[in-house]
Amino acid sequence: MAKPIFPSSEFAEIFSFKFDKHKFPRIWEAKKRELTRNGLSEEEAEKDLLEMRIDMELIYEEDEGLFAVESEAIDCVDIYSPYTTTKCDVED
Repeated sequence: MAKPIFPSSEFAEIFSFKFDKHKFPRIWEAKKRELTRNGLSEEEAEKDLLEMRIDMELIYEEDEGLFAVESEAIDCVDIYSPYTTTKCDVED
């Protein structure tokens, strides 16, 4: 079994996730709760959510599958495969 590898930031394969109240209602509500807990009104939180994007890096584990991780987390924590729990290596 090959170890999961993700590209270094120079070669990262990234897409931008956009919050959508209708496509992702649970994620929308969870993020809205987070924003209101941190001091925004519901109206402000919804306005921010409409404009907010989160960059996600794609990681492919051969023979297992594809998954995405928030780009901001890539440099902060070790990333493990959700399929095999193997630590992902950064490809140079």
